[in-house]
Amino acid sequence: MGTKELQLIIQDELSRIGWSIRKFSDEFFIEYNDIDNDDEMEQFFQKIRKQLTRPRFKNDKLLDSYLNFIVQHPDYCKSRLKPKFIPSGILSDEMHSRMYDISKELSEALEVAEL
Repeated sequence: MGTKELQLIIQDELSRIGWSIRKFSDEFFIEYNDIDNDDEMEQFFQKIRKQLTRPRFKNDKLLDSYLNFIVQHPDYCKSRLKPKFIPSGILSDEMHSRMYDISKELSEALEVAEL
């Protein structure tokens, strides 16, 4: 898998769990560093932001480690349990609307159950 693909997958997975690049960088930094310094966290965020957006970044092993961190995080595991309606393009508008409503109802029921 190439750099661009890994960057897109990481961004998609961050979106799936509702994390910004800032949130990801903070979580990653706290997990792997004993220091809780705002300046160092900001520098780390800037570094990760560039790594996830620049096409010339070529360290696929580092991107793999970021992806592994994301998919092993408890927030990611929770997100995989929630249904998400993805339109197929073959349903009528009425059926599409009903399927969306069903997905929304299931998500709300799961949120209540988690409380």
